[in-house]
Amino acid sequence: MCGRAAQTVHASHCAASSFGLDVSSRPTAAKKQDDFENDDGSQNHEGGSSVAYQKIDRDNYNMSPGMDAAVMWMENGRLKMDRKVWGLVTKGGSQQKPLPSDSKERMGMHFAGLMYNARTDTLFTKPTFSRLAKERRSCIVALDGYFEWKASPLAGGKGKKQPYFVHRKEESRTGDSMPYLLMAGLWTRVPTGLHDEPFLDTFTILTTEACKQIEWLHHRMPVCVWDIALAKKWLTNPSPTVHDEIDKAAKANNDGFAWHMVTTEMSSVKFRGKEAIEVKKGPKPVTAFFSKMAAQAGANTAKTTSKSILEQTPNKGIAPTMTEEEAKQPKESIDGDDRKRKATSSVTSSPKVQKKSKPGTSPGSKGLITSFFQKRT
Repeated sequence: MCGRAAQTVHASHCAASSFGLDVSSRPTAAKKQDDFENDDGSQNHEGGSSVAYQKIDRDNYNMSPGMDAAVMWMENGRLKMDRKVWGLVTKGGSQQKPLPSDSKERMGMHFAGLMYNARTDTLFTKPTFSRLAKERRSCIVALDGYFEWKASPLAGGKGKKQPYFVHRKEESRTGDSMPYLLMAGLWTRVPTGLHDEPFLDTFTILTTEACKQIEWLHHRMPVCVWDIALAKKWLTNPSPTVHDEIDKAAKANNDGFAWHMVTTEMSSVKFRGKEAIEVKKGPKPVTAFFSKMAAQAGANTAKTTSKSILEQTPNKGIAPTMTEEEAKQPKESIDGDDRKRKATSSVTSSPKVQKKSKPGTSPGSKGLITSFFQKRT
């Protein structure tokens, strides 16, 4: 999986509802997540991240590591949904050496070590990931889809790559209640050493071998969880057993994806509008070109055939067209010329009278043989 995805408010809210989480009464942009209370008046979490909700209700059609996304996780036995930054940061800061506050420096921090993805085959052998799994720092991210690139001449030049948007197949949805892909992940929280942002929550998305349906596009894919019950198991108990279960289920699904080409402009992280996921109008298929050529050839052949037939068909019952010179002549002159032509035609068309040949001098084979023996005698 490449490090690009799309997440809309609609997909996030639909996913939350599927898990029984009410997100209808969201806080305003000025409130922080620590101020967000459930219906019973209890806090969503204690001592959690102070990242504000100001970006919770907006769409991001071209999300990359370093950007935040709505994530679901379990804390103290309760399901929660909040924004965390994509790309694990496992080393925190202090007051003496805080984490960078500059957005560009912060963005690069989330790309370090390519920890925005975690391979399933090494999840329990790499210390960072295995520790998070043992601490039950598992999460589920609901995305509208993700992007992959593949070398193609359709991208506009030799060696260039064409981006594709991979999303959930329409037929695999339950009405319009599941317009998203559920992806398994891990998350962590570290101190920042910054006064206005004491903690930083980050996450990574699990990847595995691509299923047969999309292996043509890339040899790896995110671990998509197609069953809500299985996703809940991952949230509550990210054990090696459950890990193997979601991994096998992800690779076994060969009919859940759909994809289409998108504009190459989305390769820039600044191109974040809805146009990033819209279908790119590619060139017409080669078959369409040859079909058009065949149709034109057929039309030309029909015209040529019609013309040939008209030229070869006797002009019976059709008045001859007068030339410009004939039109200027008096009618009597034209009639006289017609009579002359008819007379000449009748003479030339009369059968020729063949002269009788003398015996023995016929041009036929019998006359030749006769003359031969006459000479011999």
